[in-house]
Amino acid sequence: MDTQIFTLLKTAVWALHNAHPLGTAEGQKHWEWFGTYSPGDLVMETSTVWHNHKDPLRFGELISDQQELCYSDEEWEEVKNEYRDQARPTERIVRIRLLKDGTEMAWNNAQFIRVPKEMNTAAYFHIVGAGGREIPRSLIS
Repeated sequence: MDTQIFTLLKTAVWALHNAHPLGTAEGQKHWEWFGTYSPGDLVMETSTVWHNHKDPLRFGELISDQQELCYSDEEWEEVKNEYRDQARPTERIVRIRLLKDGTEMAWNNAQFIRVPKEMNTAAYFHIVGAGGREIPRSLIS
C-alpha cells in the first residue's frame, strides 16, 4: 500500500479519536473505547503520530501487549552486575501484524489506540452534530 493512504488513514482515525464531547460520560466512553484493545483488534500506534514516514508501520492487528525482558540471556550475563540486587529489567513490547503486508512488527514502550473496523462503530458513541444537537442513532446505524 502507498504511504499516502496510510497518512490519510492516520489522519481520519486521529480525528475520530479526538472528536468527543469533553467532560461528559459519553466522552469518557468514547475515550475508553479507543484506549481498550485486545489481540485481534486493529490498532494504530500514536507515540510517533506526527512522523509521517512511520505511517505504514503504525497500523496492524494486535498480536500481544506485554512486558518482556530487556536483555537476552547472553546480554544479561554481561550486564547483570550493573543492576546489583535489582530484578532483571523488562519493557513493554507491543507486537502487531502490519496492515501493509502482514509482517510482524514489535514496538517498545509505544502508545496505541483501537481502530474501528466497521462504519457502524460510530453508533457506539454519542454523536453530536452542528449546534450541539444529538444525531439520532437510527441515522448512523
